[in-house]
Amino acid sequence: MNQKLIELTKEFLGEDGIAKFQKWYDEYSTVSPVYKEDNIIYPVHFREGVVIRNFMRRSIFCKGWKDEDFESNWPILVMAACDIKEKEIPKLEKGRFIYYEEKQNEWRFKLVTSNNQILVISESYTSKINCINGIEDVKRLVSLAEVNM
Repeated sequence: MNQKLIELTKEFLGEDGIAKFQKWYDEYSTVSPVYKEDNIIYPVHFREGVVIRNFMRRSIFCKGWKDEDFESNWPILVMAACDIKEKEIPKLEKGRFIYYEEKQNEWRFKLVTSNNQILVISESYTSKINCINGIEDVKRLVSLAEVNM
């Protein structure tokens, strides 16, 4: 990102704008949250995001950019202008699934950490294959899951 564009954006946002984006990042881990305020849905992307994208469109530093360039770069520009550093997600050690027969025809699995802490115990399944399929379902779902507050 061009340093001059970052400085101009910082001036454009002013102290109040910078404080607002920093607050959102602290609360939602993004500068573009969608949240509820007084039972009204507030999509930052469609409000402040549009203002920033329009500001960028007028900048000589963004000449020749396509719509998708503005779309993907405005949060990066805001983070740079607000001196926001991405939060580090703590690295997890490899966990494992353990499946077992709890009672006759009642199978369960658990997800455990590398130091044997149990994170999840499944519902019961009527067969070993259904239990294994449940593990595969969880693995697929987790890989696609979003983190929300």
